[in-house]
Amino acid sequence: MDIAAFFAAEVKPALGCTEPGAVALAAATAARHLPGPPERIHLRLSANIYKNGQSVGIPGAQGLRGNMLASALGALAGDADMGLQALASVTADDVAAARALTERGAVTQEIVQDVPTVYAEAELYRPGHLVVAVVAGRHDRVAEVRHNGQVVYRAEDALGGDSLPPYMADLQRAAFDDLWNWADGIDADLARDLLRGAEMNLAVAEQGLTSPWGLAVGHTLGQALRGGDCPSNCAPGTSVPGSCAHDACGPDISARVKATTAAAADVRMAGANQPVMSSAGSGNHGLTAIIPPALAARAWGRSDAELARALALSHLVTGAVK
Repeated sequence: MDIAAFFAAEVKPALGCTEPGAVALAAATAARHLPGPPERIHLRLSANIYKNGQSVGIPGAQGLRGNMLASALGALAGDADMGLQALASVTADDVAAARALTERGAVTQEIVQDVPTVYAEAELYRPGHLVVAVVAGRHDRVAEVRHNGQVVYRAEDALGGDSLPPYMADLQRAAFDDLWNWADGIDADLARDLLRGAEMNLAVAEQGLTSPWGLAVGHTLGQALRGGDCPSNCAPGTSVPGSCAHDACGPDISARVKATTAAAADVRMAGANQPVMSSAGSGNHGLTAIIPPALAARAWGRSDAELARALALSHLVTGAVK
C-alpha cells in the first residue's frame, strides 16, 4: 500500500463541516469561469451532502448555516485552491453579499439520486454564461467543470461513483497486523505532521471546553467533570484530581476523552473559523481518531514518537472502517 498517498489524501485540514465545505469548493471552482458574480446558483446534492450540511454553521459566517449559504460564499469569495478551506478568507462584507443572494431566492437546491455518496454539483449563471462544477467521490475532489455545456476540466483519476482509490482498496484487504506494521514504520516527516494534527485538534477542543459553542455538549461534560471552572494553577501536565477536563487532570480518562472530543465537535459544527485535521474525509472522524490517543499519551507519559505511531494506526483503522 502507498502509505504516503493515503496520508496525503485522507489526513488533511478541513475548515468547518466537510459537506458544506465541498459545496463551497464546487461553487468557488465554478465561479472561476464567470466574468463576474453569479446571478443565480442551483445546487444538486447527494442525500448525504444535503443532510449533513443543511443545518451546520459556516466558518466566518457569523452564525449563519447551511449548504445554500456555503455555495453563495464560495461563489462570491471562495478560493478553490484552498480545497476544504475555500472559505478561509471570507469577510463580513462577503457574508452580507452571500446572505442577500440567498434571501432574494437566487440560490436553490435539490437532492439527486444515483450519484456517489459524496456529490455536490454547483451550477452558476449570469447572462451568457452557465458554469457547472462537480465535486464527487471525495469532499475535495473536483471531478468535472463545464462552461456553457463544454467540458473544460475533468479529473484524470478514475475514481467514480463510490469506487475506492488504489490505496484504499489495499487498505480494505489488509489484515490488522498490516496496519500495525505500517503505523510502526512511519518516517520522521510524517510523524511531525501527525503531531501537528493533534495540536490543531486539541486547540479547537480547548475553545469548546473553555466556553460554550453550539450545543455545548463538551463544555457541559467538562464542567461536570471538574465541578466548575478550571483552577488558575492548573497548568498542562498537572494533576488536580477531579478539577480539570482538558488535561491530565480528572478522575477518568474515558470521561475526559468524551468531553474533549465533544467540545471540539461543538466548536467545529458551530462554524468556528479554525480548521481541524480530518480523517477519511471527515473533520469529526479526525477529532475522534486524534483526540483519544493524544489525551491517553499525555496522561500516561508516552513520548511523541509513540503518540505519532498511535495516531498513524488510528487513521489507518478509521480509513479501513470507513
